[in-house]
Parts: sequence; structure tokens; C-alpha cells
Amino acid sequence: MKSPSLFVLFAALLASSGLRAQHEGHTASAKSSPAATAGHPLRGVVTRIIADKKLVMVKHEEIPGFMMAMTMAFIVPADIYPALTPGTRLAATLLPRQADGWHLEAVRLLADAGAPLAPNQPHRVALTADAKNPGTFTGAFTFVASSTGDWRANVSTRAAWVDISPKGGAPLTSKACSHANPPGFLKGPLYALTAGQTYEIRFTKVPAADLDVLLQPFTP
Repeated sequence: MKSPSLFVLFAALLASSGLRAQHEGHTASAKSSPAATAGHPLRGVVTRIIADKKLVMVKHEEIPGFMMAMTMAFIVPADIYPALTPGTRLAATLLPRQADGWHLEAVRLLADAGAPLAPNQPHRVALTADAKNPGTFTGAFTFVASSTGDWRANVSTRAAWVDISPKGGAPLTSKACSHANPPGFLKGPLYALTAGQTYEIRFTKVPAADLDVLLQPFTP
């Protein structure tokens, strides 16, 4: 007959081995998952600004396989914080939780077709299927230039065609820009604009139903 103490010791060793294998399996799985370090796409609407803590409350949609729909407080980049108010719809990348909380990066203000765009703020614009160019998307938006001089129309895909014209006028001639693009944007032609003038910006031949856009005065 086996000693009870030996049986208990054997069982404990088996349990320890199983738990260690299970933990190592989870660790390997997390490291091999791109989303574990690259973040998750998030869409939602701002419900409240917690000014004293520089936090933004966002009611976000479900993130499939990661998080149910809920309202949470997020830390956002300082340059986008002033543009966020209750009711602002946004898209962003949710980063893995950090010691000080949940962070959003690559924040984009969502804009429906025809909506006005705010200069100096990154937008994600909604486009519609282009009957003239099957398989691509198009859309037109408006904005008001806040200064006179060259403006850069940054977009997130090189395939997009960009045209800017004064409201009711002919398209302006663009100039190529050899300077580095802002992070997340792949090209940005230049246009000479006048302060206070309302312009229409039209996108064509875009390969997806949305496009990231950043309109800003050009500083060499």
C-alpha cells in the first residue's frame, strides 16, 4: 500500500505541472496575437469630458472577440483633446491597458457625406459607391480656410484623387509636396487657399468606403 504522504505529494506535483503548462500556454497565445500589441479598432460617441483629469468618456460599440459595448473613460492624445465634445463621433485604436488606464490613439472625427470638416483635425469621412468608377468610392465635403497660403490635403491612401474648389467655382491646381506626411497619411497635395473662403473638397477613385483626411496650413 502506498504511503498517503507520497500520494499527496504526487498529486501536488501533477497539479503544479498542469497549472504551469496552462499559464505558459496563455502567455504564448497572448504574445502571438497581433492585437495584443497593435490594439483594437474602436468606434463610439463622446458622452462627457472629465476636464480635471483630462479624460474622455466614450460610449463605444462592441469590439468583437475582445470587449462588449460599454461607456468608458479614455486618455487621448493632447492634440485631439480640445476637439472632443459631448456628441462627437469618433474612430480610434484602443491600445492594451496601461498602468494609468486605457489609451486611444489615431483618433479620427467621423464625418458623414457632405458634412463640414474642421481644419487641423483628422477626420474619417464616409464615402458612397461611385457609379462612374465601379469598385471605387467618392464623396464631397466643405471646409473654411482659416489662413491664406498653401494648404495640405492629407489623405490615408495614395489611390485617392483630391480636388478642391471654391464653393461654386472651378477646381484649383494642386502642387506636389515632397515633405514627410503626418503619421497615418500617405500623400498630401498642396493648394493655395484664401482665409475665410468656403471650399469644397471632393474625393474620387478611393478603394474603400471611408478615408482619413487632415486639412492643414502647410509649414515648410
